[in-house]
Amino acid sequence: MQKVVSAIIFYQKNFLILYDQNFSYCVLVQGHVESGESMREALSREIREETGFTNIKIIKQIGRHQYHYQKEGSAIYKKIVIYLVELISLENIRPKMLKHELFSNKLLTFEQALTKLVHTPDKKYLQIANSLIK
Repeated sequence: MQKVVSAIIFYQKNFLILYDQNFSYCVLVQGHVESGESMREALSREIREETGFTNIKIIKQIGRHQYHYQKEGSAIYKKIVIYLVELISLENIRPKMLKHELFSNKLLTFEQALTKLVHTPDKKYLQIANSLIK
């Protein structure tokens, strides 16, 4: 099973989500935990790589879920741990995305982010996060 971290990132009362240019929809920051890396280290790295933001505060874990899908005839299983993360500053560095990653940052209100996210678990954890930061 692949270990994955994901983040609900907020700045003041807005939420940072990613527009995935490959699939034309919005997603949360998410990525695999590399060998020898803690969950929080992986989360910080993924946020830096995908958004360019480094001045963050990991508040707490707010959920977890699992899913699987088929790829080339094999089942791929993923265990995702979701964290609430505060963005301290809007200063960022250039994201270091992999070739297949074409993301752009979107800072949106809760209502806008809820409308833009397409995956049901993402929406669920966004709602949890919104209730925690009020």
